[in-house]
Amino acid sequence: MEEPLYSSHKSWNYYLPGLLLLSLLYWAGDIGLFISSEFFYLLGAALHRRYTHYALFEDRVVLRRGLFNRSITELRICDIREVKVRQGTMGFMCDYGHVDFVAHSGEVITFKGVKDPDGVRKKALGLIEG
Repeated sequence: MEEPLYSSHKSWNYYLPGLLLLSLLYWAGDIGLFISSEFFYLLGAALHRRYTHYALFEDRVVLRRGLFNRSITELRICDIREVKVRQGTMGFMCDYGHVDFVAHSGEVITFKGVKDPDGVRKKALGLIEG
């Protein structure tokens, strides 16, 4: 089996803004709602993270996702026209972001919430340029 040059799930930092938003419930004084909402948010985040997988091989980019409905999207390296990184303020501070792989046909594969998105972009550009 071929080993990927880069393999990852979403960064836990990607879920940090949601946790911070839910922590407002604690400050509002509703501790029961705070605990239950944090629990379900973390459970959902763990499942979402577990069943979303990104891989960068020498010849292709692969996005696998889904718990019940499995979806696998691939894009060949030779078909990639552009690699873009998108980071918000929170993503910049916590070092996570989105990496878009744009094909000549216009198809886009996005690695959402990956750690060190600029490093992923540099690896991909190194493969594209050969």
